[in-house]
Amino acid sequence: MGDDRVELRFVMEEAGTPFTVRVEPPILATRKKERGRYGSVVTMPDAGASMRLLMWWLKSKLEAIRYGLVTAQEEFLANVAGTLQDGREVTIGQLIIPRLAQLPASDMAKIVRALPSGEPQ
Repeated sequence: MGDDRVELRFVMEEAGTPFTVRVEPPILATRKKERGRYGSVVTMPDAGASMRLLMWWLKSKLEAIRYGLVTAQEEFLANVAGTLQDGREVTIGQLIIPRLAQLPASDMAKIVRALPSGEPQ
């Protein structure tokens, strides 16, 4: 497979505050028999399956928001995009998830205990 990439970017507004959501879904691959070649199988991108995956993922998130299960900011938090001081655009997930993965379990427990109790502000 080549460097085929898809990016979905949109702006949502909640409580008067706009925020940009950026999603880069994976391009799924499928294996097919090569035409005219006995037993030869090739792996190729499956754009249709990739876009169906994106559609169902987005639909489930929007329905959760619509029915009040979560807020838009809660549902898309990892995908909220912003620009760093050096000009790079990153999502919150790209900043936080790798750092959390590097923490020992004991440090993660300390972080959880340090969180304020009660309702979030």
